[in-house]
Amino acid sequence: MKGIYHLKILHMLTLPERILFIIALLLSAYFSYRNFSAVFEAIKSGRDEKRKFNLWRGIQAFFLQRPVFKARFITSVFHFFVVWAFIIYAFVNLQDVLRGYFREFNLFGKPLYRCFLISLRMS
Repeated sequence: MKGIYHLKILHMLTLPERILFIIALLLSAYFSYRNFSAVFEAIKSGRDEKRKFNLWRGIQAFFLQRPVFKARFITSVFHFFVVWAFIIYAFVNLQDVLRGYFREFNLFGKPLYRCFLISLRMS
């Protein structure tokens, strides 16, 4: 069984295509960072209170959607599934990008990846 440390380079993309893809990926990361930081600064300028950055609470709010469930329960359940669909979609895209460069790379393992694909087909 091949593990994550025995990755082979795929020859699916030619060298110029790989270089162009990395350039596009870096440009996308730059513009995303620039826009997210502008939104973050706009939100931060709204109140004058000093907030501490709490990574654990941020992760809980993102993955568990706790603040959303306080308002309306039925709407919150639908919102929870939409958020999780986007999270799964992002991970599947990450898996596909990494597979473009490495043969047999499995971010989640084959059974879990198949479950992700099945769930995306059902939605």
